[in-house]
Amino acid sequence: MVAGRVEVYSRSASPGSPGYQWLSDGSRVCEIAEASGVRTGTKIIIHLKSDCREFASEAQVRDVVTKYSNFVSFPLYLNGRRMNTLQAIWMMDPKDIGEWQHEEFYRYIAQAYEKPCYTLHYKMVAPLNNRSIFNVPDTKPSAFDVSRELGSGVALYSLKVLIQTKATDILPKWLCFIRGVVDSEDISLSLSWELLQESALIRKLQDVLQQRLIKFLVDQSKKDAEKYAKFFEDYGLFMREGIVTTAEQEVKEDIAKLLCYYRKTQRFSSAMSSDELTLLHLREFDKKKLISVETDIIVDHYKEWKFKDGSPAAERLSEKETEDLMMGAARHFCTCSSWPRPRRSEHSSCSRCWRSTPGILAWPRLVDQIYENAVIAAGLVDDPRAVVGCLNELLVQALEPH
Repeated sequence: MVAGRVEVYSRSASPGSPGYQWLSDGSRVCEIAEASGVRTGTKIIIHLKSDCREFASEAQVRDVVTKYSNFVSFPLYLNGRRMNTLQAIWMMDPKDIGEWQHEEFYRYIAQAYEKPCYTLHYKMVAPLNNRSIFNVPDTKPSAFDVSRELGSGVALYSLKVLIQTKATDILPKWLCFIRGVVDSEDISLSLSWELLQESALIRKLQDVLQQRLIKFLVDQSKKDAEKYAKFFEDYGLFMREGIVTTAEQEVKEDIAKLLCYYRKTQRFSSAMSSDELTLLHLREFDKKKLISVETDIIVDHYKEWKFKDGSPAAERLSEKETEDLMMGAARHFCTCSSWPRPRRSEHSSCSRCWRSTPGILAWPRLVDQIYENAVIAAGLVDDPRAVVGCLNELLVQALEPH
């Protein structure tokens, strides 16, 4: 790629072995001949192309060696100085590695100064030969990091040789906050990354690693709930993204095990400013009856229970008998996301209806209603009945021409 011509001189360590010279200019033809004065071992001479002379610089060669061969087993020297001094700790037995080694390794791969929040040292022999180290940063992602599409933070190796610094297909996008390395002997060094992206091996490796990380985080939530609560407050958005973007229902349910929900007091607004707002997992409600206030009470049983006082259903549940979880409308959102798109004819009929009544709707009141709907959806209003009257008036005005 950078050489116009390459010369290789090699001689075996066996007594009386001759030396050989191998010459190639990059074409399909090469020359091999015996050579005199060749020392034991192998020497490679690279004649750089005129536009690649920067690789004759010591600093440039050092950067290349550090990036791609920093963890190879045999020593590499540049002008008498050894370049690869780091150990590939992911190839070692997890029992032989101390916490300080994991911290130093994390600082190296993540270019960070703090300690990792979680560290997973993972070794797998079947169905794939794989050794991995994954770290969760202790620093909360900024608003800029959340708003933009983060690249992969996992490097892919094969037998300690770097294949790609940011392997985008090794983990799903919702795990983009993970930092670490994956080393798999099953990946061939001769394959280009374009071919690897199409490989069934990469897809299988992604599924295995995703399940292992989910299991690890679930175990951590049981081991130290307080620490996991802080982690979820920082990275819970990524797990919700995983549920929305994952196609397989079984994987969705596995990711859902990582979610936490807020326990609610009699008034959520008062709970927000108190210590009673805590994070809970759904597994804490195993063998307990769960009812959905919105569907089971208001819709299904409305004909049987008229609610004479007209108060919201959630307020009618005895505080001693029930516990409210602020789960939002996740189920409704997932259901709606799987609906097919409306037909074009439905769009056109709606637009004709809208154009036929341009002066009927009171725009200022409509804007106020949209704002009030957003406030209710955010859970900032305890009793939404106060805004029903305005909504009914808007509907009456919209339907008057019909």
